[in-house]
Amino acid sequence: MKKGIFLLLSMIAMFYACDYAGDIKDYKEDLAEGGPVNTILVSPSAFTLYVDSEFPSMSYVSVPTNTVDSVVVWSSDTPEVLDVDPETGELKWGTVRNCEVVISATSATRKDVKGECRITVRNTMGVYKYLDLRAELGLFVIDRNMGATMAFDKTVTNNMAAGLKGNYYHWGNNTPVANKEFGGDDGRGGYYTYPNGRTLLGGYPEFDPSWNAEGEHFSDWSQGGETPCPGGWRLPTKEECEKIIYMTNVANFNTQQEKTAARALREKLGVAMSGYQQIPGGNWQWQHGMLWTSTWNPETKKVWVLQATNSGDWKDDPWEMKEMELKGIAIAVRCVRDGNVEDVE
Repeated sequence: MKKGIFLLLSMIAMFYACDYAGDIKDYKEDLAEGGPVNTILVSPSAFTLYVDSEFPSMSYVSVPTNTVDSVVVWSSDTPEVLDVDPETGELKWGTVRNCEVVISATSATRKDVKGECRITVRNTMGVYKYLDLRAELGLFVIDRNMGATMAFDKTVTNNMAAGLKGNYYHWGNNTPVANKEFGGDDGRGGYYTYPNGRTLLGGYPEFDPSWNAEGEHFSDWSQGGETPCPGGWRLPTKEECEKIIYMTNVANFNTQQEKTAARALREKLGVAMSGYQQIPGGNWQWQHGMLWTSTWNPETKKVWVLQATNSGDWKDDPWEMKEMELKGIAIAVRCVRDGNVEDVE
């Protein structure tokens, strides 16, 4: 009996020797080397994924570790929510909802041998927060720009703190561009790793003044292409921005109650003075707070922008829509989602 308990404890200890939080290590040394695969271990083996989380890099190890058939095929049991590239294991959002998803790595030669990662998908924010503005706009709105470490704070001098502004993006480019305040660096030195796993020394890459809609990596945000927004979120349309402009302009209302509501909506939206970067010249136009739309004119190469201009009276300055050149400009991004989604937590 004691011998059996000892063997059981030994097996448990060997199982927990695998580090599923990072690289898998400490495999059984008594397995024969070479030959067919008999076990596949996936890392991570389980985690919770929020819509604003970065995807982890999925990896696997075939046991024996030098098996001659270590190729796997990745698959998802719920690809309509969370899909995976069958060759690379790269994850990709579908239509997000609360559910459990199993990502499998199956041996290409032995279909009965596979490893699994169990993912708890949460259709809510883990990093960002959201504003429930359904009563005013019919929308949920993320409380800050993508990449910002904190939401709008009116007590911050000139509303220009880097933590309020967030990342800057060429329209149609999901990779953030250089922050000119830091001369093309992220201000911290060292390495910056993008969500796709690409790592660069010295922070963000330099601003690309040649970026345009004919580029290799261009994504048409106005056609539902991938954007910097979390899964299930999108850029506001021109019409939605026009509604924001109308509902926040105190001049459009007569009663004091209506004017107070318009000011309150402006404060809820908390448009940080993110400005935009413009090339040539590398100028940072700091005096504007921006909400970029997903509507653009492919003929003129211009995009519609909601612009909040601070001319001295931030409280009552009217906001406006304007067209801006697609080429040679980068700007902060705010995201929204429709107000009829029931499973926003």
